[in-house]
Amino acid sequence: MRRQRVEVRNAEVDVLTRELEAKTANEGISVQLQSTLALIDAWKEAEIARAQALGNALAAANMTIYGDPQTLATLNKSFAQGQQAGNFLGGLESSLPDGVKSVPPEPSTLTGLVNGKAIVTEKPVEIRESRSRR
Repeated sequence: MRRQRVEVRNAEVDVLTRELEAKTANEGISVQLQSTLALIDAWKEAEIARAQALGNALAAANMTIYGDPQTLATLNKSFAQGQQAGNFLGGLESSLPDGVKSVPPEPSTLTGLVNGKAIVTEKPVEIRESRSRR
């Protein structure tokens, strides 16, 4: 009787072991699936927002577009590229140090480099050429 209980218990352990192995193997696939589904949802939301922004921009522009479907496709592509450039520049601006973000009130002129450092003057320097007379 005791031997039978041990055999049953061993069989239960074997079943649990196989079940845990299967769960572990499927867990990686499950994580990848969840990640892919989240990426698809994020892409969908971004495309919906982009389409709404394009629609709002076209409605506010109060214009008539003449051409074929390719004309609208080109407009759509240009709009998307403009949005991407704006997002890139916004991210770049937010990641720059404060000293790089500041712009002098009057345009300065880079007059040269000395030992790897820029020489900047507030007013443009007039450079006169010296002509040697013979």
